[in-house]
Amino acid sequence: MTDRLSDFMAEHKVNAELVATAFPVKTVSQSAARGEDPKKIFKSLIFMWDRPILVLVRGDMRADEGKLSQTYPGLHFANANEVRATTGYGPGEVPPLLEGDYVRIMDAAVAQGDVFECGGGKEMRHLRIRVAELKKLFEWKILDIAYK
Repeated sequence: MTDRLSDFMAEHKVNAELVATAFPVKTVSQSAARGEDPKKIFKSLIFMWDRPILVLVRGDMRADEGKLSQTYPGLHFANANEVRATTGYGPGEVPPLLEGDYVRIMDAAVAQGDVFECGGGKEMRHLRIRVAELKKLFEWKILDIAYK
């Protein structure tokens, strides 16, 4: 069975680590239960607009849809079916390494960080990656769009 995330990482020589876990890590609370600091986790959120929007927000914060809609009017937070149809991954599994025509937004709190764990493409796997690596791979808009 092919693993799109592993294939992408190999093809693009991504300097990151896939971390298998013994239990599901689809939510920040599940990850925190295994000892991860929510400040060292980011969520890969999908919003629907003229084109899909990928938003990275630290695990202890929430995306401010109102702030996002000022720049992207009419957007909405993707439901589970939209996430799967748009990314090919289920909610909580979405990695930040998505190919395609996405608007890519990184919250300022993520941009100021170093190493994070995030969705690893599977229910029981995280991706451990440096922000600098993400910035090398894709162009990101850095915006202050999260709150606690």
